[in-house]
Amino acid sequence: MKVFRVASHDFDAEYFEDAPDDLFCPDCGTLLKPGVYVPKKVGGRAIKSGFSHSGDGIVYASQDAKDVIDRHATGNFDFIQVNDKPVKYAFFFHDNVAFDAQRTGTRFLDKCGQCGNFESIVGVTPGFLKPNQEIGPFSVCRTDLVFASGREKGPFLIVGEELAKILMVHFPKLHFDELTTS
Repeated sequence: MKVFRVASHDFDAEYFEDAPDDLFCPDCGTLLKPGVYVPKKVGGRAIKSGFSHSGDGIVYASQDAKDVIDRHATGNFDFIQVNDKPVKYAFFFHDNVAFDAQRTGTRFLDKCGQCGNFESIVGVTPGFLKPNQEIGPFSVCRTDLVFASGREKGPFLIVGEELAKILMVHFPKLHFDELTTS
C-alpha cells in the first residue's frame, strides 16, 4: 500500500496572525496550546488547487476539497470555516503516523530550555515513515512531528493510496510525494 504526503502552495495568510502570545513558547515560538484558537477571519488569496497552507503551518481547504474529503476520507479530522467569501476551511487531521526522523536524516535544532521542544525541525526528504503502521487506503492523517521553525511549524498531511488517486483527479495542481513505509 502506498502512502503520500500532500503538498500545497502557501496562499499568503497567517492563521495565528492575531492569536494571543500565550499560545506560544516565548523563547522558541512553538505552539503550546493547539486546538484552542480559532481566528475570526483568515486573509490570503482564494484556494485554487483544493488545498493550500498558511505561513504558520495550517492546511486549508476549499469547499470542493472539503466535500471530497467528507465523501471519501476516513480518519479523525475536522474543518473549521474561517471565511465566507471565498469560503475557506482550516483542515485539522488528528490521527498521527510516526515519521522516521533517523532514517530520513531529520535534524532537530536548538532545543528550547523553557518548553523542551526544538525551535526548528528540518530535513524531510526523502520521507520515511516508521514501519508497521496501519494507514488505510482512504486515510487522512498527520505526521507526529511538526516541521519548520518557530511559529511556522506544522505537520504533513498524509493520505492513503486510494484517497490520493481521488484527490489527484479532483485537484491536479496538488503535489503528491510518495513516502516509504518499510
